[in-house]
Amino acid sequence: MPLSSSEAFIKYLKAPSDPPSGHESPKISVARAAWDSRDFYVPSKGEVITDWILTSFLKTRDAKISSTIFDIDYWELLAIILTGKDHSRPFDLWLPSLLNRISFGTILSSCLTSLSSIPSDSQSALSASALASVRVLWPLAVQKSGLDIVASVFRASLSFSCLAHKSSVTPSPSTINLLSTICTVSRPTLTNLSTAKKMRSIFLDDHLSDWVIAIFTNETTLEPSSLAHVYYSIVADIMFGIEALRIDAQGISEGKPAVLPQRLAELAEQTRQPVLNSLPHILESFLVGLERQGAGHSVQPSIPSNSKSVGLAFFEKTFEIASSQSTVSSWKATLHLLEVAEAHALISSRSSHWNGFAKIISAIESTLTGLYEKPDEDITITLDILVAISKIDIYVVLDHVPNLVSKLLTIPTEYRNSMDSFFEILFGHYCKIRSPDKLVGHIMEGIEKATFIAAFDSARNYRLAASGPLFTERFRTALASSLRTFLPTTLLVNFVRTNCAALLGFAQVMVSRSSQSSQKHSSSASERNLDELCIQFAISASLSSDAFSSIPLHSAGIEIADELVSLITTTYHSLYKCHEALGSERWFGQLLISSILRLRYTMITAPPPSTLAQASFELPPSMENWLQKQALSAELSFEVNRALLAASRTMPAKLDFVFQYLQEHLAPDGEWSGRIADMTDFEGHRKSSVALWSVLVDRWIYSIDESTSNEQLERLAGLILLTCRQSEDRMKKGVITPAAATFRLLRSASFWELRNLRIPLTQMVLDSTSVLAPYQTGGLIENSKTAPKTSTLSAKIDEILSTFRFLSLVPTDYLKREQRAELVKRAYNADVLIASRKLQKSKDQHLSYSPSLFRISTRSFISRIVAESSSPELLNLESNVLVHLMTNDAGDSLPSLFLKATQNLLQISHAAIGKLSTERRNENYIRLAQAYAQVLQDKEISILFACGLSDFLDLVSKPGVLSQAEFREEISALADLLTKTLSPILSEHEVGVLFAPEQLTVLEHYILLWRKILVLQRALGLIDRDAIVLGTHLLGSLAEKTDIFYPKNIAEPLLSLLLEEAEALDPQSRLVHLSRFVATFVFFAEKSALRTSSEQAVQRPDDLTFETTASPSLHFMFKRLSTDDHAALLDILDNVFKAQLFSESALPYLFELSSRLLISAPEGTSPRRTQHARRVLSMLADHEFLRLTRGPGSFVTRWIELWCTENTASLNLLDIGNIWAVISAVLHGSSSHEPETCHQIFHSTTMILTILVRTRRELVLSTLPHLTVILRKLLSAFRHVRKGLGKKQKQRIIETLPRWINPDSPLGSKEARALARLLTTIAAKHASRAQGVSDGAHKSESLSKPFSKHAPQVLMGYVQMLNDPLLEMPLELRKELEPGVLALCGMMTEYGRDAIMAGSSDAGEKTLLKTIWQKYEKQRYSGKG
Repeated sequence: MPLSSSEAFIKYLKAPSDPPSGHESPKISVARAAWDSRDFYVPSKGEVITDWILTSFLKTRDAKISSTIFDIDYWELLAIILTGKDHSRPFDLWLPSLLNRISFGTILSSCLTSLSSIPSDSQSALSASALASVRVLWPLAVQKSGLDIVASVFRASLSFSCLAHKSSVTPSPSTINLLSTICTVSRPTLTNLSTAKKMRSIFLDDHLSDWVIAIFTNETTLEPSSLAHVYYSIVADIMFGIEALRIDAQGISEGKPAVLPQRLAELAEQTRQPVLNSLPHILESFLVGLERQGAGHSVQPSIPSNSKSVGLAFFEKTFEIASSQSTVSSWKATLHLLEVAEAHALISSRSSHWNGFAKIISAIESTLTGLYEKPDEDITITLDILVAISKIDIYVVLDHVPNLVSKLLTIPTEYRNSMDSFFEILFGHYCKIRSPDKLVGHIMEGIEKATFIAAFDSARNYRLAASGPLFTERFRTALASSLRTFLPTTLLVNFVRTNCAALLGFAQVMVSRSSQSSQKHSSSASERNLDELCIQFAISASLSSDAFSSIPLHSAGIEIADELVSLITTTYHSLYKCHEALGSERWFGQLLISSILRLRYTMITAPPPSTLAQASFELPPSMENWLQKQALSAELSFEVNRALLAASRTMPAKLDFVFQYLQEHLAPDGEWSGRIADMTDFEGHRKSSVALWSVLVDRWIYSIDESTSNEQLERLAGLILLTCRQSEDRMKKGVITPAAATFRLLRSASFWELRNLRIPLTQMVLDSTSVLAPYQTGGLIENSKTAPKTSTLSAKIDEILSTFRFLSLVPTDYLKREQRAELVKRAYNADVLIASRKLQKSKDQHLSYSPSLFRISTRSFISRIVAESSSPELLNLESNVLVHLMTNDAGDSLPSLFLKATQNLLQISHAAIGKLSTERRNENYIRLAQAYAQVLQDKEISILFACGLSDFLDLVSKPGVLSQAEFREEISALADLLTKTLSPILSEHEVGVLFAPEQLTVLEHYILLWRKILVLQRALGLIDRDAIVLGTHLLGSLAEKTDIFYPKNIAEPLLSLLLEEAEALDPQSRLVHLSRFVATFVFFAEKSALRTSSEQAVQRPDDLTFETTASPSLHFMFKRLSTDDHAALLDILDNVFKAQLFSESALPYLFELSSRLLISAPEGTSPRRTQHARRVLSMLADHEFLRLTRGPGSFVTRWIELWCTENTASLNLLDIGNIWAVISAVLHGSSSHEPETCHQIFHSTTMILTILVRTRRELVLSTLPHLTVILRKLLSAFRHVRKGLGKKQKQRIIETLPRWINPDSPLGSKEARALARLLTTIAAKHASRAQGVSDGAHKSESLSKPFSKHAPQVLMGYVQMLNDPLLEMPLELRKELEPGVLALCGMMTEYGRDAIMAGSSDAGEKTLLKTIWQKYEKQRYSGKG
């Protein structure tokens, strides 16, 4: 029996066969049984079994898959022994000696070499079993293995990953984890400096191919936790260590190529794609190694000058490998290499003698030829490479600019971003050398060389070319500005002459070819040739017009200016003659005259510094007759009408043609992109009319008002109202619409000063709504049969709608009093007719229509007119009209804007009733109460009706109103009816429906209305105190709905309702109810319904209210509390804090409630509030919870800040001590930190200190040592960990930071500025605000003299932080802190300065102190001058 004795067991394991005989158990089973048996004793049992297992692995390492090395049972037993507890002695006593005899590295190498030959599921199971053992054995074995053994293990790991990629098999997570563990442990040995040269040779000879394939078969980003990153980082340390870089640098300086790029070039012939993927990563690591070797820890990555040639040579070799072929993968690798070179500032402009970039530019030009035959990916990468080269060395690109421009003219607009970047770089260079004229010359040369896409028609080619980056508004504006700024006077004539010659050249060639084609038979080829020439002319003319209009003629001198004007006018007349020769019947002829007219318009509307506007640019004769042609292009129509607009200043009759064109083509829902070329599609005239309307509104409407006839002004007024039909909320961003231009005009104050146009506009408004005039609103409501026919009204729907949209922007002062009254009446009538469906959308109308949107316009208009004119008499206060406003009979849903507009109008109407005379007011109250009661009997309570009733109940509940016996009975009846109607709705049967998310708004208004009912009943003296349970009932129902998010517009009404109910309860019941209020506040706060003050910036008390359009603020409710109720709430909070009856999550919201009660308090509660605040401060000073979490630090500092801001005078010395204790706890260091830095804590802390220093000097004076400690802690909060530190060094710094500061996102300049402001406040003079002391009793004093003994300690803390080698202080922070540091110097005495100088034993600290003091002496006021 193998387990009969220890000798038999060992003999059994050492038997040559397994099992020793056929009828016996396998050795692994016996070994497992021996290990599991606590009764079977073997001396050093774990060592014996481990020795046998490892020996078995070593003996069978070359065996087949069935060998023990792939037996999971062996690995599992080994893991149990090594990770469990040995029964004899720990394994660390015997395992090292065992690994001296048995090479575990050989076992691993053998296992990994054969691992790919077993099935994937077996691989996963084996890896999972072996991982625990490898984690114990391999770290010990590596120390006892030679470099060859460790390198073989690494090679085997690479080979396995390489084979997996080749066979497209993804290793299991357990296998990846095993390989990652092995390689991570092997890394120190493989990258050891003493073996670097040998390991580099081994890698290049044996590992390179497998390494490239294993990592870079697919594109990878080398995630830090991935196996590929482990592989890569090991090889990066081998290939780019100090010794390796020294060898490469020496070889390159001797003219020898770098070894690694040479080997990669050879490998690329076999496996090109992985090599291409690896090149950017390899170059990045090489350059980082050079930076590390030459510059240490540099803030900005840059290569030392003596190493730049080495890096450049390495880059050239990798660049040659990537750019040797013109494939997509090669382009991608080239782009990534350029990005790496740019990031490391490897190549400076004009510094390279290398011609590789020029070859790439030539390849780019060939790629951009025949563009539409290339895939999209080719175009994108090509443009990105062009941008990257331009960023690195713009001078390489300059010689190719004309050719590139000729290719880029026909690039589709979807590649606009890359093209914009290229031309932005190009433009920046020419501005830098102050030669924008050269850029214009290159562009003109490129246009001349341009070729167009044969597959497109001429119109599409033109649209494509004119939509490019050269013709965006941004580029054209920048080019004009640069020409105006940088173009010297001496070059003006030559510049203008060159451009004029280019334009004339295009036109003359067109005339010549046109005459040749007319002599022969005209063909489509010759026609297309003329079209392309005209496209070139058109885009050249567009560029020239921008250039001509921006040249600085005002500074050129009279002679040069006259010569330039003569050149341009002569060119214009010559171009027009060319047009006469070509005619305007064909497409190219119309495009030619369009471009000429556009050039003319730009000249005559040039900005004032230019004298071109006064030059002679005659209008072509009978040009308006062109508009009668049916085949006239949209672009030419636009240019003709624009020219006529410009001529209308002297020839007003020309405007008739412009208005005729607009009336035919302008659509309210039309839109235009802003590009002239977009007028060539099938909606060309629709777009051109939008463009024409935009030009008219923005530039010419003021001159039109001065010189046109009344008939023309009426036509213009009609167009203005027409364009108002499109709603502003339906306008698209980034496009020009008629409505946008009109509304922009209507918002201009200068427009309303146009008296001539204002008269027909006002008359047209009245005419367009005249159909609404003959009716009284009340009569329409009572008898809809008296209204006009539906068909008659519907035909005018668009006019009425656009009129009220127009009226929404009309200043009230420009309407006469009778006009306001009439328009308000018509707005009421329109609202009623819409609701009664008399005013409906006709079938032939093209605009979208919504009854609610229409009524938003009418109701907003009424409210605005009444409010701005202070004329409540304009309102219709009839009861049926107000009831109509509170009902929604239009049949569509209620948008929030409609609800808001209606609420506003109802509030104005009810307020107007309250201002009537007593007799009329009482009559209205009676009628409204009866009307509202009738509605309650006939209909359900809608949101609108609830809003109106709330306003009415507010009105009648005011003190003194219900004393009138005339309507008290009607109001009482209404209150009873409301109670009977609303109570069942909020009852247990229907409340579940109301709590649905889509019904929360309804619930909000119901709760508000119920609170108003309670207020009214209390005013009437009819409230039933035993029936006040609805708020509690609703609260219980809400608590059951734990999955619903309750917004604040539900939370605040219910909280207000609970407070209102408490007013009607007896004292004991009231206390229970107020306790329920506190719990409810916390409940809603935890549901994210209320914001805590710790999440806000420092605000005034009024900013802490959370008002909505419908609910009252809690601030107002707290102000209305009685002193007893307010004290009761504070008592409840005191008991909660004292007994710690709160959860960690509820604590912030209890402090939020406490802050609200302290700030929003009724009069006469100051002593009780002070008592509560002192109790809370005392509790905080002893609360250990503050030291453990970020949350309390945030809301506690905010609470203290608010209390100090509002009640500074009540603070005493004990309070100051508690405040110091709390702040000290908040600033205490922590070993763990939050994911995000809470900047609010720092700002609240500095604000607390500032308030105390400024207002309670006498208290701070007694605690100056405490202030000193806190100031040093605030300074230490700016500790920035230096990059590149070890783990222990970094942890030592991190543990000094408070928990609420994340080391990865430390405090910034805003916090430094706040601390500097605090330090300067200490040195300033302030008056105390102690309680019971008048303002003039204390003179203003500062803390400078008493604090002079403590200032050196604060300054020394700052100097020590600067001198710490493990820290870094960014320059921005030092600049922000400098005023505060100099203020400290100003408070110090010479004795204090000498004391810290003598007490410092560090030379660095002394140097820093001297530097700071020199700055202080330099800026200190000496008393002279």
